[in-house]
Amino acid sequence: MFKKHLSEILSLEYEKQILVIDEDQVIDRYNYLSLFKNRGFKTEQYNNHIEFRYKDETELKSSTEPFAVYVKGDLYIPYDILQRFYVVKLTWDIIFPNINRAFIERYSNVELPLFYALSDSMNKGYEIKEDVISSMDERLLYQPEVVAEGLKELIAELRNEIHRKKLRSTDWLRIAEKKARINYLAAKAEIEVDTVFVDDAFKNFVMNGYNNLSTERNKLHPMLVNRIPEFVGDGKNKVALIVLDGMSLFDFQVIAEEFDGIDYDAHQTFAMIPTTTAISRQSMLAGEFPVKLERPFNLSREEKQFIERGEKLGYRQEQIQYEKKLDFILKPITRYLTVIINIIDDLVHSQLQGREGMYRDVKQFARSGALQRMVSALSKEGFTIYLTADHGNTLCTGIGGIRGKGIDMESKAKRVLIMKDFAEVDDIKEKYHLMEYPGYYLDKKYKYLISNTGESLDNQGQQVLTHGGISIEEVIVPFIKVKAVQYE
Repeated sequence: MFKKHLSEILSLEYEKQILVIDEDQVIDRYNYLSLFKNRGFKTEQYNNHIEFRYKDETELKSSTEPFAVYVKGDLYIPYDILQRFYVVKLTWDIIFPNINRAFIERYSNVELPLFYALSDSMNKGYEIKEDVISSMDERLLYQPEVVAEGLKELIAELRNEIHRKKLRSTDWLRIAEKKARINYLAAKAEIEVDTVFVDDAFKNFVMNGYNNLSTERNKLHPMLVNRIPEFVGDGKNKVALIVLDGMSLFDFQVIAEEFDGIDYDAHQTFAMIPTTTAISRQSMLAGEFPVKLERPFNLSREEKQFIERGEKLGYRQEQIQYEKKLDFILKPITRYLTVIINIIDDLVHSQLQGREGMYRDVKQFARSGALQRMVSALSKEGFTIYLTADHGNTLCTGIGGIRGKGIDMESKAKRVLIMKDFAEVDDIKEKYHLMEYPGYYLDKKYKYLISNTGESLDNQGQQVLTHGGISIEEVIVPFIKVKAVQYE
């Protein structure tokens, strides 16, 4: 595995004072400092010889603990310092001697364990067509055998994160991103992976920690979707909030493949639970918790509530625009805009081929360029642009539908049942393996019954992509800020 391979190059098992000269700045693509820390090393970055010499004389020379120093790029290092340490030069040629360094640099967003899996397969005589090698084609990396081997390490790392003693909400955001990346790589290579263990652990956070999110603040992103309006709008600047209904972190990975010329910061936020459009999107646009919405189970007042929130932020009513299509006409006076795009959610509910089919369909949408053209046009008009989603989606198998029970609010969200008649709750929970969600931020006049991991209230045995529940893929969604757009 790549971690073991890199540990051997760094001589972690044998040396106690190590100086890593990171000529190719490998650390920007793989945090090898964690390898040192796991073995009890203290780590320090070398910035210049004067600063380091002082640190060395006052602390390092007298220390009995293992110590590692890393140097990014080509910096001057005095001879006597070099003599004190075991020196490791870290370059792509040393890490992957049989892979062209230009290929590694070209695919800078690809995880290094995949390159290691490719290198290992080449060492074992794996046959690769000459035209693929000569063109440095990405097909090299996304061969099923290569991806399957590379994902073993990524999944192992994910398991290790899940088993940390106390996971905070921000840890779950990072875990959700890693899980989405694994599912994305698997779908691209048309292989299957099992990451259900993440949802089993996340369930505990939802039941015991999700209720605390309302008190948390983060400078980079809102913690809950209902905080988005106050996060993006100030009553003065031009803001565009693009909401892709049903877009998961997985789906955004596919869309981002086609974001050439669009620079962005990618973060995540928590959707409202249950993860239905009526509840979560209304909460987002109204800037309110579901319990405060007049009609939380349908979208009849969504536009009105969006306008009201815009006015509370300081925009005049005529400056606020609500749209539900890609090819809308922007009003010259608009300063606070939302655009609802239903394409992803439509693909989710018509999907018959699971994640692989979703990858292909979202890829086709992204390649159409419609979203990119809208982002570019809004950027030219001086808007600060954000992309997000009201909820994500997850892969499930149907265990049987329920008819004539609960609130008929959204027929597509088949992972939740909202009950007003409490007398039937226990029987329904037992029959359909449902769990009772505590109803955080919701009207307590109702009971909220959620399907278990990987199950939905669809036809028996039917495999579907759906939403409404509490899986990490449904609950944690993208929050993207566009930084810059290159115009054609």
